[in-house]
Amino acid sequence: MTIETGATLTLTSDTDSDGFASSLTIQDNIDIQGTGSLIIENDASLIQVYDSSTLGTLPSGPNTGNIELYRNTNIRQLDYVYWSSPVQGFDVTDVYGAYTPAGRIYSWTQTIPNGFIPGGPPAGGMPICFGDWNPLGSTTMDPGKGYIVRGPTNHTSGISTATAVFTGVPNNGVITQQILSGDNSFTNNNFNYNPYGVDVLTVTPFDDNWNLIGNPYPSALDAQSFLTHPSNSIIEGAVHIWTHGIAIGNNGDSFYDDFAITYSVNDYVTYNFSGTNTYAYESFGGKIGSGQGFFVLALNDDETGYVTFNNSMRDRTHPNTDFYRTASPSENTANTNTIERNRIWLNLVDQNGAISSILVGYIEGATQDKDRLYDAYIREINSLSMYSKIGEERMIIQGRALPFDVNDQVPLGTVIPQAGQYTIAISNVDGLFLNDNQAIYLEDTYEGIIHNLRAAPYTFTETERIDYEDRFILRYTDDALGIDELDLAEGLTIIAPNGDYIKVNAEQSLIESVTVYDLLGRVLFNKMVINESEFILNSNNLSDGTYIVKATLVNGQAKAQKIVLKD
Repeated sequence: MTIETGATLTLTSDTDSDGFASSLTIQDNIDIQGTGSLIIENDASLIQVYDSSTLGTLPSGPNTGNIELYRNTNIRQLDYVYWSSPVQGFDVTDVYGAYTPAGRIYSWTQTIPNGFIPGGPPAGGMPICFGDWNPLGSTTMDPGKGYIVRGPTNHTSGISTATAVFTGVPNNGVITQQILSGDNSFTNNNFNYNPYGVDVLTVTPFDDNWNLIGNPYPSALDAQSFLTHPSNSIIEGAVHIWTHGIAIGNNGDSFYDDFAITYSVNDYVTYNFSGTNTYAYESFGGKIGSGQGFFVLALNDDETGYVTFNNSMRDRTHPNTDFYRTASPSENTANTNTIERNRIWLNLVDQNGAISSILVGYIEGATQDKDRLYDAYIREINSLSMYSKIGEERMIIQGRALPFDVNDQVPLGTVIPQAGQYTIAISNVDGLFLNDNQAIYLEDTYEGIIHNLRAAPYTFTETERIDYEDRFILRYTDDALGIDELDLAEGLTIIAPNGDYIKVNAEQSLIESVTVYDLLGRVLFNKMVINESEFILNSNNLSDGTYIVKATLVNGQAKAQKIVLKD
């Protein structure tokens, strides 16, 4: 394609009925001459097919001339966006033009020495290294590398649109990006330390294996094609994308330092062939928008290699809309891969509504062992988190073998960062788990309870920070149904007359407490020490919708009931 001097071609962001903005596919090279102009508006796509020129002696070769690519993101002024340049020679300090915040631009350094583990053998003298943010000034963005930049200096404190404009020759063809990792290999799997003598932080063997890379093209990148490229087997078969959905605050520390206020690690969405760890982003489908940076994990210690991008990974079947922001991704980008998936999404919710999400699924092609493309490691263990386990490894996504075995059991762990009340709940299901007759239980091995998660979320209280590696089990049969707390209470009824209010009646004992949950397992109402045989909760503080109401009697028996409130 040639755009002659004085001519302008604009690929607009207007979408059709399928959610596609303008898309232009060129087999070979692009030549923008003189004052010619190619403008790519937000969500539009410029796709090139051949990795190198195929036109022989004809005027062909590398792209020439500059494009302008616009990328919108919905952020607060203090939010960081993970960027990757779709054009050549672009300076990271120009992402937001004159409003790019100096001193708030970083790249990720995979391995930074941090001294030695104290003590005698075998740990004594072992070097510690892990990744950390490296501040940048004026720097040309390397194609395929990720960078982070805080919101523009003239931006609002609340969520609104910020626009980055990338100007330069469009990237095309084969692009490689270096992957590095350190040699952390602690014999006890993790190492605890306190950098300032306050909080105890945990470093894992993987914390020096993270690499921040990004989509190098002015079109969407298909994550599955990227992850299955032969040269990319040096990384875990998953991508970890920052959504910047939760405002900065008291969100726990990271493995590399102790902070007064932080961003939430649960803002990372992890995607692989099994799906995403968070159901709200399941429509993502692995189509990484232009300009998007993301983390990958080097699988081996002391890794020195490269990942490869090429034009076959540029997606031509989905819109270029999934640039991560606080809004949900486009529903039109749902994964159309036809392999069989039967999945359960679980949430761990704290008393303030913070959520950690995991995915456990029975997936065509997966096994019970660690599978590169179907299982994904958890990224952080110093903040609120839930994980499943494969052996001693902690997973944020776990794909398991088909056919489904109703006697299968999946060990779960939780990181509880502080004292308080916590809830484990089903976020969503698909496949065979859409059948309500297929039970889903949570076993609490510490309390001797096998709890029906379909009936109600499971709530427990902690008095201190603790990491449970062996307390919970996800299972599908209840071999000890007689001790299930929700099936013990006789003569206890929970109803919503005409959908107007909630009414609890007890015939054989007094009511000790009543708790109301939403379907994510978050506590909306909790009344203790009732000591009455009847309790009525008006719906003034609850909107129309479906809720789980749990009532506990003074004799310790309990029952949970799904109810619907409506006008």
